[in-house]
Amino acid sequence: MLELTDKDILFPPEPMVYGLAESDPRMSVTTVIKWSGLGENFSHVPAEVMEFARQRGNAVHLACAYLDEGVLDLDTVDIRILPYVNAYIKFRSECATQIIAVEKRLDYRLMGLAGTPDIIAFINGRRAVIDRKTGDPASRSARLQTAGYRVLWEANNPKAPIYD
Repeated sequence: MLELTDKDILFPPEPMVYGLAESDPRMSVTTVIKWSGLGENFSHVPAEVMEFARQRGNAVHLACAYLDEGVLDLDTVDIRILPYVNAYIKFRSECATQIIAVEKRLDYRLMGLAGTPDIIAFINGRRAVIDRKTGDPASRSARLQTAGYRVLWEANNPKAPIYD
């Protein structure tokens, strides 16, 4: 097992393929879900609606990542994403969240898999994978994604299992 760093990892355009070199690729968890056909089908949703949702999700994700790193200035948050950020703040407060890792790039060479879980944290005293979502957090894709991140985390941290 090998943990990838910013200096080691290659970030080609979609589909997301992680790796130490082009000759040693790893598929991302989300790409595996997409290519397997197990994720949700949004082909019926107009392209402009999908693009808006993608941009909103990226903005919320970034704001919450800054919050987790302790550098978010709430006064700079766009009012369109502020409700999502406030909901995340409430979640962290009510669930006694203790963050272990934010955006930790992980690799599992034997499976040819890599990924970047949003957060690994203790939630009410139990180690958990948290993936921030502006869509349905209980969707099949979200459940498969966090399961994939659990596999990656535990492959790299066998004495620190994920419970939730």
